[in-house]
Amino acid sequence: MSQPGNTLRDYIHIGDALVGRYFIEDTVGAGAFGAIYSAIDQQTGERVAVKALPPQGEAASDTALARFRREMKVISNLIHRNIIGLYDFGQTDEDVFFMILEYVDGKPLDRVVYRSPLEPQDVIDVCEQIASALNLAHHRGVIHRDLKPANIMLTREADGYDVKVLDFGMAKLLSRIDDDSIPQLTREGMAVGTPRYIAPEQARGEQVGPWTDLYALGLLVYEMLTGARAVKADDVEGAVSAHVSRKPLDLQELDQVPETFRPVLFRLIEKDPQKRYRSAEELMADLDALRYETGVGIGAPDRPQFDPLKGRVEGGPAAGATSQAAAPVSRVPQERRKQAQRIAAEARQEQELDLDWEAYDQHGSRQRDPALKKREKDDAYVLFRGPDRPIEWVEACVAPLLGFFAFVLLTAQLRSFDYGIRLAVGLVPVVIALAWSVGSGRGSWRYSFFRLWNLFSIAAAFVAHALGPAKLITELYRHPTWFLAPVRDLPGMDATEGVLTWVMRRYAVVLSTLLDSGGHLIN
Repeated sequence: MSQPGNTLRDYIHIGDALVGRYFIEDTVGAGAFGAIYSAIDQQTGERVAVKALPPQGEAASDTALARFRREMKVISNLIHRNIIGLYDFGQTDEDVFFMILEYVDGKPLDRVVYRSPLEPQDVIDVCEQIASALNLAHHRGVIHRDLKPANIMLTREADGYDVKVLDFGMAKLLSRIDDDSIPQLTREGMAVGTPRYIAPEQARGEQVGPWTDLYALGLLVYEMLTGARAVKADDVEGAVSAHVSRKPLDLQELDQVPETFRPVLFRLIEKDPQKRYRSAEELMADLDALRYETGVGIGAPDRPQFDPLKGRVEGGPAAGATSQAAAPVSRVPQERRKQAQRIAAEARQEQELDLDWEAYDQHGSRQRDPALKKREKDDAYVLFRGPDRPIEWVEACVAPLLGFFAFVLLTAQLRSFDYGIRLAVGLVPVVIALAWSVGSGRGSWRYSFFRLWNLFSIAAAFVAHALGPAKLITELYRHPTWFLAPVRDLPGMDATEGVLTWVMRRYAVVLSTLLDSGGHLIN
């Protein structure tokens, strides 16, 4: 199958005007799902970015389209200085889906830091801007889940870097956005993201939250300070295992991380989510304190301020101004710089480590904890859970027989009531089981209709015996097939009634014998 970028060449051409408005200048990027172009909005004269997806049935998959629509909906509701803006979206006559995004004339974080690590004050500034963007997203119930260097765009400014957070296609939605729900991706609850930057709970398919994105941000902080990745594995299994292991990450370049940074870094990449930062606001408070511990900001009272939900506010120190008390920053040794350049070449192949479903399934079948896999299945929403294993098939076959038996016993105690009431009461166990199963929507067999039907049937049988075994025995002898009255004239019903009467009377004999034996034991 051809790559989406190649497929799009048949629909989007350099020099053409997309939907008669956006003049396509050049291709600026391509990925596993589509391509990005630079264009000029002929109505406003502004340069924009066009993110396009091939028509379905060619290079686009259902997952790609779901990610595309999800990203479009999410970023249209996250208006923030440090989150890329969405201007327009649509679909061409040839079924090419597109988004018109803010054009960012910058470089991805990986291309910047692998050339040369950032200075500590720049790391604080960049981290604070990312945290501010995440804070807004988290307040809106959006967890990014795919925070990595390629999704952080840096634009060099006179007083530092301007940050844009990109690609919310893998976002997890914890709440509705603008009273409009967005369908979850297929296989929701499975691990999604990029293995080198995936949080332990995310890799296990457990509950994610703001702390999940902050773990990935901690890995970015490490790379900004050292120019090297915290996780160096080049395969999915190795990368995921590094995160889910109980051992701390092997930070080989930790000596390049300033002492004052280490408490913040260690708390960000803590394996236990309960010990990690629980919100971006907590992190920003520590970053603000870190500015002064490192000397950044001392003597500069009018430095840029941050609003937790809006990002950086203009009004920092003049271009080129430096702190009088700023601590000198040592440069990375030459050998470290060479190592960073070598890793830069590997970074170009980062897309190969994007976690696709097939690769993760193969990894999971060998490595994942069986208890965690069972939890994922149990937590999945299922309208009606059918049997899979032999024992489940046995329960499914037993349920109608046990349900019928409980029906006869329960209704036998209601001889004085009319036909309709007896029938309604007798069906209570099966109705409750069905309502409970559908209402719970759980994938676990414990919540299946057949398991619940068996349980409620057993409960109904106990109730029938508790109401008086003597009366029960009498009614089973007298007329156990009362409910067949409306259909008694149908062919074959005489034989059916004869078999049911014989079975229930044999049970009455057994029950009577047990009662007599019990009476003798008591006497």
